[in-house]
Amino acid sequence: MSAYNALCSSTSSIDLNNLSPIQVFIRIKPNNSNDQYEIIPFKYSSNTAILTLPNSPPLSFDNVFPPQSTQYDIFESIIPLLHLPLYG
Repeated sequence: MSAYNALCSSTSSIDLNNLSPIQVFIRIKPNNSNDQYEIIPFKYSSNTAILTLPNSPPLSFDNVFPPQSTQYDIFESIIPLLHLPLYG
C-alpha cells in the first residue's frame, strides 16, 4: 500500500487505547566532516533511544530514525498518526 493510500484509508489498524498522548521521535543526522559541532555519541535500538548528555538527565524517544533514513521512511512511519487528531 502506498503512503498516500494509507493516509486516505481507515485508521482501524491503529489501537487508540495503547497510544500515549504525545510521542517523541528523533532523526539522527548523518555525520558530516564539515560540521562545526561536537558529535554526541548515544545508543539506540530500532524503536527506542535514550540520549545522555553530560550533566543532564537522560532523554528518551518513542521512535528513532537512523542516519540512513529517508523522508519517505519517516512519512511511512508517521502516516498512521496523521489521523489521530481527528479522533480526539
